Amino acid sequence: MIKKEQKSSKTTLHGSLRGIFAYEGITGTNTKKREEFNRIIKACKEGKIQIMITKSISRFVKNTLDCLKYIRELKEKNIPVYFEKENIYIKNSKRRSFASGGGKCGK
Repeated sequence: MIKKEQKSSKTTLHGSLRGIFAYEGITGTNTKKREEFNRIIKACKEGKIQIMITKSISRFVKNTLDCLKYIRELKEKNIPVYFEKENIYIKNSKRRSFASGGGKCGK
């Protein structure tokens, strides 16, 4: 499954795949124990990633406050976030429609 995602990501993006950050069996409502999530956020802050593509909002973070916090941090670094399942693309903009868009964060 990862190979399929990797292949589709390579063909749909103009750029190169920097890596797949995945984890299994980690659950919870905070990001402290999500090592791969923290690793990708760190890579974004270091300028190593230009766009974050995630399978779904529910895979990104598990609660609304963290969702908004990390999206805000990525927007400040001009790093767009794309949620495949929901077909939502968030880039650096002043609009806050995502925050009020049906409460989809953390479902």
